[in-house]
Amino acid sequence: INRAFFPSPNPAAPMTPADYIDRHPGDLIGRLQRLVGFDTVNPPGDHYDGITAWLTRELQALGVAARRHDVPVRLLRQTLPEAQWGHPRYNVLGKVRAPGARRTLHFNAHYDVVPVSGQWRHGGAFSGAVEGGWIYGRGTADMKGSIVSLLMALEAAKGCKLKYDISVAITVDELVSSTTPDVTPPKAPVHDDALTASLNAPNEVVPTTKGEEDAVAVVES
Repeated sequence: INRAFFPSPNPAAPMTPADYIDRHPGDLIGRLQRLVGFDTVNPPGDHYDGITAWLTRELQALGVAARRHDVPVRLLRQTLPEAQWGHPRYNVLGKVRAPGARRTLHFNAHYDVVPVSGQWRHGGAFSGAVEGGWIYGRGTADMKGSIVSLLMALEAAKGCKLKYDISVAITVDELVSSTTPDVTPPKAPVHDDALTASLNAPNEVVPTTKGEEDAVAVVES
């Protein structure tokens, strides 16, 4: 994310979100350790309630109009094995509106992680242990670290005059093909003013003008 999307509120002393993150490592590590501490291994999908409640509160505290959406039970039963019916699913959606903005910059992420195996040499899989300048734990790279980077960027942008509306979707079940709530239907039309930023590919911003892109389908029961 560069200054083109999040200009500094003080042009005399410009600070990009990357600068802000560099100057607040304790906040970044603390948030990441909190996220890693939620065992969201998929399958089966435990602790989704706790992590999405925390993410919703964090986004709201950063000035994002955020809401958590429950995935209806009927969809769980249609798409998940019976052994997972007792594991509720949630998606978190948020929006920051920039006065006068004509385009939207969308960020998409997932909070589930792959199963754990083997012996961990740096604390446990969900400890978020820091050693030698590195943080260890399931999801630090894919992709809770990316989620925390986004939170830090949003914090850095508070008070800035944004050029784009910001859209955030933190979703469930990416690791089982996102089938549970039809989170990312393969073909969904989008407005012709959208940009999509990949949190797994730094500095990659993809225009989605007059085409198709993954979308979040919010289903209300």
